[in-house]
Amino acid sequence: MAVANAEVDLPAGFRFDPTDRQLVECYLTKKICNQPFPNAMSEFDVFQTEPWSLPAENRYSLEHRKYYFFDLRNRRFENMDARRAGNGEWRIVKRKEEFAHSNNQLIVIKNTYVYWIGQGNQALMTRWWMHEFVIGRIYDPARGSPVAAYRIFKI
Repeated sequence: MAVANAEVDLPAGFRFDPTDRQLVECYLTKKICNQPFPNAMSEFDVFQTEPWSLPAENRYSLEHRKYYFFDLRNRRFENMDARRAGNGEWRIVKRKEEFAHSNNQLIVIKNTYVYWIGQGNQALMTRWWMHEFVIGRIYDPARGSPVAAYRIFKI
């Protein structure tokens, strides 16, 4: 899947570093509801490549290499705790950290992953981390949104 909005149309000096709540309420919720929002994130299959090969158009912090994407959640993974991506995998380190959406009808589920590279019979942990944000309903959290927001960064 290619980057949908390769040209990010942002004003000079714009610094895109949203908090978890801003990322969900100002971007993900509006994306799901087809409402207008600032053109700061595009769609990309974050599981097709290694994190260091992500499109530069979505990098918002040169020194920290932070990337932000939307991704359709239409894939099924054999193991939800370890998702293949490129020549490695994203392994979950913190599962289902939840907080309420401001409208109190939705719940936000945040999962945290670390990228591991396979080397021979071993796997080496990298310094790349990923936050996945999914919106579910308070009465049925398992029924999440078809789109997720991702923050990928190097520590």
